Order: sequence, then structure tokens, then C-alpha cells
Amino acid sequence: MNRKVFRGGGIPTPWGVSQGRTLKLAVGLCSYSTPGHGGMAVSFSLSMRMSEWARRQGIRYGGRLWYEEDCAWAIPIFELYDRVPGIRDFYEGRHVFNIRELAEQTIRQWYPDCPAQEEAQCAGN
Repeated sequence: MNRKVFRGGGIPTPWGVSQGRTLKLAVGLCSYSTPGHGGMAVSFSLSMRMSEWARRQGIRYGGRLWYEEDCAWAIPIFELYDRVPGIRDFYEGRHVFNIRELAEQTIRQWYPDCPAQEEAQCAGN
């Protein structure tokens, strides 16, 4: 497994400066934690592989799109899971085999504006 874990922090996020562990899930996709909150950062180049709806849900900050850890995490995971092999490898390497289904359930529950609540439209397929 070739996933990097950065320790220390110091990365500015929409929720403050990161601290603790920063997980690199795939090229262009990292998870950050702060003292009060956290979330996932998606590079702008990787975000172009996501639907327009998904990009609109992100917070533009520091040259990336950010998705908070409570609910919005599900958007990049759901949208990129089948398009970026590193994401699948990251979660399956940790014996989490249903992350895409959990992401889909989270989107259906917390994002009623997702176009027609259909997988194909939310995922831009």
C-alpha cells in the first residue's frame, strides 16, 4: 500500500489550520482534521472528473474544493470511487468494502437537491 500519511499539519483549511493526521486517499484527494472540524480537499484538476452538481457543493478555498467531514465527504467519494482507483484501494486496504454505498446513502439523506436523486445524474454518468 502506497498511501501517505502526513503528520504535523499546518495546512490551511476552511475550518482552520489542520493538525494531526492528513490522509492522502488518492492523487488530488486528501482528508484533513482540525481542532474543531475537518473534511476532504479535492484538487481542481481532479474535481473536473466530478459532475457540475458535485463541484457546486464544494467550498472553494486555497486552490481546492473542500467537502466537510460530516456529510459532504460523501460527494467526492461517491463521484470519484469508480473513476480514481486509488480511492477504492485506500478503503479496501482498510477492509471498508461498502464506502460507496455509505456515500450514496449520505447523499440521498442530506442532499435532496441532488438532481432527481438518481445515481447516474448525481454522479454525472
